[in-house]
Amino acid sequence: MIAEKGSHASSLAEIAEAAGVTRSGLLHHYSSKERLIEAVFAEHERAVEPFFEQLSEAGGLEGIEGLVGLAVGQVENPEGVAFWSMVSAENSAPGPSSPLRQRLLDAYDRYWSAVVGLLEQADRQGQLRAGIDKRAEAVEIVGLIEGLSANWLLDPESVDLVAATDRYLKRKVEDLRVR
Repeated sequence: MIAEKGSHASSLAEIAEAAGVTRSGLLHHYSSKERLIEAVFAEHERAVEPFFEQLSEAGGLEGIEGLVGLAVGQVENPEGVAFWSMVSAENSAPGPSSPLRQRLLDAYDRYWSAVVGLLEQADRQGQLRAGIDKRAEAVEIVGLIEGLSANWLLDPESVDLVAATDRYLKRKVEDLRVR
């Protein structure tokens, strides 16, 4: 429901009804809509943790190319992508009207850090060109993947998310690789 209407337009009563529970039953488990959304975030993060652990084991530039698995997962879970996109849009402005902004920033920082970790592995393995700003590259990689996801949500028939992400990551890896 939040993915479709946004958190501001979704009442706890509507969410409870869609879940097949009463509003008070929902509030028994989650003291507020923000707590419910945070729980969904936490579940999303738990779901992607094993993926990032696998990439870390693959390591280096192979791990960067493996980020295409995020696109595969997104195609399999469009509701999760829509939820993330909606909550991100609703909470991107600073201030009290964006109660989940810090949670989003923390999630992106973990995402960027995971990509930086892969680039650091690539550097230690002698795969990475000299002078690469790993943090800037991580922000670019994450941003492009997120942008492709947003485009795909808008028009899944016209955007092949997995193929576009794969092409980008292969080009990026070639750009980063020692020549």
